[in-house]
Amino acid sequence: MKQAIIAVSCISAFFLASCMNQSDNSSSGSTLPTPPGRTFDESYDMLHKNLRSDAGFQDCMQRQRNTCAIQSVTERARTKDDVAICDELSEENFRDNCKQMIVLAQAQKTGDESRCNILSGSSKQGCVTSIVINKAVQSWDVKLCDKIESVSWETAIMGRDYKNQCVLKVIQTSEKSDIKSCELLDGNFQNECKQIIEMKKRQMESMKRFNEKTENPAR
Repeated sequence: MKQAIIAVSCISAFFLASCMNQSDNSSSGSTLPTPPGRTFDESYDMLHKNLRSDAGFQDCMQRQRNTCAIQSVTERARTKDDVAICDELSEENFRDNCKQMIVLAQAQKTGDESRCNILSGSSKQGCVTSIVINKAVQSWDVKLCDKIESVSWETAIMGRDYKNQCVLKVIQTSEKSDIKSCELLDGNFQNECKQIIEMKKRQMESMKRFNEKTENPAR
């Protein structure tokens, strides 16, 4: 009897530690610990019936089950590169988050924003915007930013703003950008662009003076 009480106390401590450190377990991928030689169900069955029926304990267990399910399904979907695996999750928001992660990874890998079409709403918008901006910056091609407006946005202004952000990033990274490039932008984005161009100009002039001093040191 004494050994059984000790065993139940140890198992209870395991569950309690898991719930109190749920955020740590979520990031590390660990699951509820069970004593060696016992399955999860066997360990659970050893808990006192009052604890198993406790509302707080059940809530803790549900959150832990959700965490384990999300981690397991998302990792399997990522490893097998198969977004359909996300449908194994029971709740819609969990499925959507899983699909968004897998589809975005696929689109980034291929550079094909059409992969985002499997998504909808803000998930699709975010996926397309991310891929288009990356491609535009890498190629220094502001024309690619037009693709952002082709996505169905809640308002035309939202699509236009994200396009402006894309153009601004290209101007910011391109060596060929000048003050005239800012004319491609709207309103406040133009002002921000001009500040960026002026700052880049000062940095280049400072670097040029530094190089001249290095190449021709004073005698």
